[in-house]
Amino acid sequence: MTNPLPGGGVLDGRYLLHQRIGGGRSGTVYRATHIALQKTVAVKLLHDGDRLAAHDFAQFRTEAEALGRLTHPGIVSVIDFGVDPEAGGTPYLVMEIIDGVTLSTWLAERGAVDVVEALPWLRQMADALDYAHGHGVRHGDL
Repeated sequence: MTNPLPGGGVLDGRYLLHQRIGGGRSGTVYRATHIALQKTVAVKLLHDGDRLAAHDFAQFRTEAEALGRLTHPGIVSVIDFGVDPEAGGTPYLVMEIIDGVTLSTWLAERGAVDVVEALPWLRQMADALDYAHGHGVRHGDL
């Protein structure tokens, strides 16, 4: 499905979407502004939102609530979720925004890293995954 809310669209009457900042298997992430709070956030619009059946919504809600309970320095915080009926039933997650350079950009600019340099990053990722798994959350893109 093509995203019904390109940059400049207002999601669920609360989030003004700006530019696309990423995406993966399950959705596309945008920099956005919570209109009432004037706070910058990241909003992930899930793919195929117009086909979110009642069973799928229950699963989406359960996953969003589980993610919202995770508190770990290596895991982005989920602060809101919903389904926008005005945008064809598009489900979304709202997360804290983390500014920085993506790993793929960093590697493209600097080249490959050796194992010694990569080990601290791998430890941090493994620690965050272990924490999430310990709370019943599995990462779908790994």
